[in-house]
Amino acid sequence: MKKYFLAVAVMMCMGSSMAFAASPLTESVNTVATTNDYTPIEVSALPKAVQDAIKKDHANAIIKEASVEEKDGVKTYKVVLTAQDGTESTVTYNEKGEAQK
Repeated sequence: MKKYFLAVAVMMCMGSSMAFAASPLTESVNTVATTNDYTPIEVSALPKAVQDAIKKDHANAIIKEASVEEKDGVKTYKVVLTAQDGTESTVTYNEKGEAQK
């Protein structure tokens, strides 16, 4: 009779471990994508405040390209700069020439 109870206990343990193994853990992954709608513009079309801020913040850099995005009536300017050593960086400014992050 002891062997019978032992066998039943072993089977119950194995059955419960199988039940946990049968229920896979699922992970929910949400992806958020944002799209910026920057439109290329001529460098000369940058507002004076943005040009002045670039001259102040990045004195030795050359403006390679510029683009603008308008959202809810607010314009944001994205500017690609080339440093003297050839490295490129991208900066963004609002219409007032304030750097954006």
